[in-house]
Order: sequence, then structure tokens, then C-alpha cells
Amino acid sequence: MGDQKLEYGRILDNRDGLLRTNPRSTCVVKLNDETFEGGKKMFVGFYICFDAMKKSYLAGCRSCIGLDGCFLKGMLSLAWVVVEIENMHTWRWFVNLLKDDLQLGDGINLTIITYMQKGLENSITDLLPNSEHRMCARHILANWSKKWRGIERRNCFWRCAKFTYKWELKKNLDEMKKLGNNIVDELLYYNIERLSKAARQKTIVTMLEEIRVKMMNKTGQLRQFGNTWITNFSPMKILEENTKRSMKRNIFWNGEFGFEVKQGSRASEMKHLVDINRQTCTCRASMLKGIPCAHAVAALHYKNLESLNYISHWYSNATYMKTYNYFLQPVLGQRRLEEKSRKKKTEKLSKSGVEMTCSNCHNNRGCHKAAGSNSAATSASYVPASVGSSKPPKQSTGRRRDVGTSSDPRMPSTNFKNVRSSAEVTGDLGHQPTRAVKWKGKEVMTSRQLQQLRGKKLIQTRFRAAKLSQESTTTKPRN
Repeated sequence: MGDQKLEYGRILDNRDGLLRTNPRSTCVVKLNDETFEGGKKMFVGFYICFDAMKKSYLAGCRSCIGLDGCFLKGMLSLAWVVVEIENMHTWRWFVNLLKDDLQLGDGINLTIITYMQKGLENSITDLLPNSEHRMCARHILANWSKKWRGIERRNCFWRCAKFTYKWELKKNLDEMKKLGNNIVDELLYYNIERLSKAARQKTIVTMLEEIRVKMMNKTGQLRQFGNTWITNFSPMKILEENTKRSMKRNIFWNGEFGFEVKQGSRASEMKHLVDINRQTCTCRASMLKGIPCAHAVAALHYKNLESLNYISHWYSNATYMKTYNYFLQPVLGQRRLEEKSRKKKTEKLSKSGVEMTCSNCHNNRGCHKAAGSNSAATSASYVPASVGSSKPPKQSTGRRRDVGTSSDPRMPSTNFKNVRSSAEVTGDLGHQPTRAVKWKGKEVMTSRQLQQLRGKKLIQTRFRAAKLSQESTTTKPRN
């Protein structure tokens, strides 16, 4: 968690940094028209759509977009926005920017998947009137299951959500009626034909940076995943399942491209028509997913045709690599302001106006009365506290740390007045090391003294070990 005030002041800097490293991206900061105290404006929203995401969508993505107020979990996140509240105005602003960035026009041949938010629905109806609108099944389940709980009801709900033709939906609804009174009526309230299976407490700049880094890493990982494919199409379990189910189908061929595929017993027998030339089936699953359904797989195997050759190009490795052929560029860190504020809190105070004392009172300058003396301690050594000061001199503590001589402790030593480098100092510095300094009641030792003591203890330990070994061999009983 960062400083909220500091990060809101860095929003425009963050936007400029993103545009500098990722040109042709769309980064829009929306501010309130009203001006407050100090000429400041209130933050309303931050919209981000990187140029790499625009190109990825136009290069290899199907015309199906999900809009969600939850966080980013999709395969390819195209754009995101941070707003204070979700309402009709903020959703309309977001959808309008997204429409321009992705060249959506009026929504022809476009499918939009959303959750149940009135402001979002109205925005899509106004800005993308020709798009096909579907509702997210997970959000409907979350609301519906508040009253109707249980694993069996949940499984029945998903069977209804995955229907591809009306007979299948009617069959699943009839089974659901047995699980509760009015349970189907409350489900149909959500318009079941529109069903589709489909970081908020952080400060704003920190949250946006984490989203950007997550998307940058995700794009690279998904690109590497494409290099691991064994075949020209993505790994898919659904084709394997359809192949197993196709073995239970009865097939009748018309001699050209048409097939009648029957499933089930006489009481619940279902018949579907397959055209392998047009790649259609009356169950509609093949057209919706672009993957041969169980009926189509049975027809293809009847003609000794490979079902992989009838998968839509949207699942091919070439299309996948086109989608993830564009990358987000790294952005320079935005921590300089925080570092400056941290330095202001920790930097040393100025010594201007501080009264200086002699070395015996912990001053490193030197004492003019003790200058020239080589003794380790003096009985009474003092200097004036400051020029023009009337304070009495302080008594010596018995320690001395003089470096050279100087009449004024605030001035550098006269011995080194003309010295430009430490290499020029070759004579005696006149410095006596401090002795008998104590810390917490114990005498202080230098690192050199510690090394010498450690060496002595090591020699003593080895000597004792050798002596014990010698004693053990001499006292060993003889046979």
C-alpha cells in the first residue's frame, strides 16, 4: 500500500511514462470539470488500452468481447479502466473509448458478454446496437443460487446454460422442475436464452502498475505456450470427448455430403443432420464452437476423414501466434517522488549554530591546549565553546582523539591545510588510538583485536585436541 495523496498526484506522470514506452497506446485520465481549492481537479477515471492489445485483437481474435466489473481473468485482456463507481456514465465513457480503439463500428458480427448491470446494458444498446448481447452465466448463477442451493441444482443449471438446441433446453428445464416449486420461473426471469458461459483495495498507481506487469508477463507466457503445441491446433479435450461420444451414434449416408445421425433409444431417440461440406449440424454445436461435434465426428470417421482438418482456423497455431505477436514494453519505475520524501525525513540536520567542544568532549577537530602532546590522556584540556562565548570550559573526560593541531576547533587542522589527497600524507599524524573505551560495561575491541583473539583461541583448541589424542594413545591398554 502506498501513499494515496502522493499516488494520485502521480497519475499524469504515470500516464506519460506509459505513452513514452508504449507509443500509439490510449491512456486517458478523466478529471472533473469543477475546480476545487488550490486549482485542483477531482479524479474521475483512468482508461488504458495498449497498442499491443489493439493489434492482437485485430490480428487473431474472434469478434467476441467480455465486459466485466470483476478483475482481469480472460485469455487476452484488451483494456481496463479505474473509476470511482460503476454507473451508466462511466460505462458509456469506457465502451465509447473501447469502440474507437478496437474499431467495433456499430457492432455488426460482434458478440458482447456482460454481467447484469443496467448502466452497461444501456451503453451497449446505444453504442453497439447491432451487436449480439449475452449475459455471463456465472453472475446469473450467483444471484439465482442465493435461494436455490445444492450441487444437483447447480449441475442442472449448467446443463441449461450449455444448451445448443431447444429440445435439449426443454429436457433440462423439465428435470429442474422436480427440484423445487417455481425454480424454473425464477431462472427464466433472467432470460435464459441470453446465457453464456463465460485488486481493488490498493492505491491507484500501485494497482495500475501491478495490472500492467501482470499483463506483460501473461502475454509472454502465453506466447511461450504456443511453442509447446505438438499439432497445428491447440490442445483440446472437447474433441477427444466428442470422439468417444461419436462411437455411440448410428449413421446413415445419402451418398454425397449429407448424413443422418441418430442417438439414444427409441423412447428418447434424437436425429441430427450433418453436412460435412458446409461443416454444419442441426445441434448447432459445431457452428458455435468451431469444433466438430460428436455427430460431425461420426460422419467424418464414416468417410475416413481426419476431424482435425475440420477445426476452425481460430484454434490454429498460426492464428494463436498472430494474437500474441505483440508485447507490452517495460516502463521506468515511478518511485522518485517517494524517494525524495523519504530523504527529507531521514537527512541529517544542519550543524549551523551548534556550539563546538574540544576532542575530550567528543569533538573530532582537536584541542589547542592539548596540541603537540603525545600522552593518551590529559588532566585538564579545553578550548572556547565558540567565538565570543562566555560559557565556562568543559572538563576533560580523560580521553584524547586529536588529529593535527588547530587554534579553532571549527577549522581544519593546520597540518593538512594544503593537502589535496590522502596519498600526500606520509608523516606522523600525531594520533593516539583510544584505549579503555567501554560499551554496556564491557571493554570495546577493534576488528584486528578480535581476529587476533580468534586466532589464539583456534591455536589453543587445536593444542588441546592434539594433547587429548596423545593421552588417549598412551593410556590405551596393551594386549
